[in-house]
Amino acid sequence: MKANALHELRRFTEALLLYDLALLQCPNDPRIIANRGITLLQLGAFEDALAAALEAVRWAPDFVVGWRCKGSAELRLTRYEDALASFDIGLQLSSNDPDILCGRAIALKELSRFDEALDGFEQALSADPAHVEAKANLGALLLLLGRFPEGLPLFEYRWIQGEVAKANSVFPWPEWKGEPLEGKRLLVMDEAGLGDVIQYCRYLPLLAESAANVDFSCRRPMRALLSGVITWSISSTILTAMKSIISASPSAVSH
Repeated sequence: MKANALHELRRFTEALLLYDLALLQCPNDPRIIANRGITLLQLGAFEDALAAALEAVRWAPDFVVGWRCKGSAELRLTRYEDALASFDIGLQLSSNDPDILCGRAIALKELSRFDEALDGFEQALSADPAHVEAKANLGALLLLLGRFPEGLPLFEYRWIQGEVAKANSVFPWPEWKGEPLEGKRLLVMDEAGLGDVIQYCRYLPLLAESAANVDFSCRRPMRALLSGVITWSISSTILTAMKSIISASPSAVSH
């Protein structure tokens, strides 16, 4: 289906249009409805995604993708108990689905049920040892628990290029590993929430003391606030390269 292909290419707006057209022909098809919901998730329309998931499972209560979409939308809406219930139903239908196992573990983590969440991420990785989202979220949980040697390598999977984790990507520049910076230029990249940027940018002047040049790339709304911290001498070439590297992994759709 062309809409699924557009989704995989991250052309979500075009994919949504085709799903809408397909529903004119097959208004009760749970696959189309659920895939439309997954696309809405990628577009940030979480309430609409939840509505689509509810419709999908109404037409097909045993359709696992519908429950996966429902749980994922509820996660984004911070309805963690509801998400856990949805993923539990999904596991009854497909007990070894790594996406559902991972989503369930995320819900458990947000509910502070950390031991169960750890077990859930391990189950997800047992089902799919290459599951990037499970690795990244397991890493985050291990860091939260103070298990830094275990958590830090896994947390590197938080950056995604298409379906390739940052830990497996080849950057167009060498990554700093803590070696001396004298005479070198260092690019620090913004990530996570705006509060994280504010929290950690205080270390930038320390880096600037030991490197020839330090550039910091951050989101536009933060530039005015941080303009006194570090200069903004980043070339358009670097910004273009960064844009191609730091992108979210497309969620799988049902074929």
